[in-house]
Amino acid sequence: MFELRFVSPNQFFKDCVAALIQIFIQKKMAILAQLEESTFDEYVPVAVTEIGFADEHGTEGMLKLKSNGSSIFAMRAFSGEVAMHISRFARGDRSSIPSVFNIVEELAEKNGLHLARVEVYPSGDVLRSDMKFVGKNSETVLDGYRASDAIALALFYDAPIFLHRSLLEEESKKNASQDGP
Repeated sequence: MFELRFVSPNQFFKDCVAALIQIFIQKKMAILAQLEESTFDEYVPVAVTEIGFADEHGTEGMLKLKSNGSSIFAMRAFSGEVAMHISRFARGDRSSIPSVFNIVEELAEKNGLHLARVEVYPSGDVLRSDMKFVGKNSETVLDGYRASDAIALALFYDAPIFLHRSLLEEESKKNASQDGP
């Protein structure tokens, strides 16, 4: 009926972290399903599903954003340090934050604002984002910030992330052409 097995503390910890990450991703996807109905046509709600490094030294970060429709957008060319923060925030670890994020948090708190959403979009050859903060009597939009920093803040605040539809469509075309006839 029950199988009892003994594992090392390290393996137990790894298994627990993996299970928690899966629960977190499932929870985010359920929230995205609800948000997808109310989002604008230009943007698609996405969740961060993978975080890592593009190089062996951990200097270049990369991540994957997945839509509820299972389209995936891969993003890279941001600092490995930001990737580490994104990874920690995705796991719910908010024990220490970079000073610039702390500044944003303190300003938002003093003004009674919270991060309502992040919108990631192409701007020339780079990705930029708008961060929409809302409060009781106000709304503030911070325009044109680095997408990686905005995604990190969204994960820190547990705010939804929206990706410009054109990025998913472009990625889909790339994948179709790579598959070939």
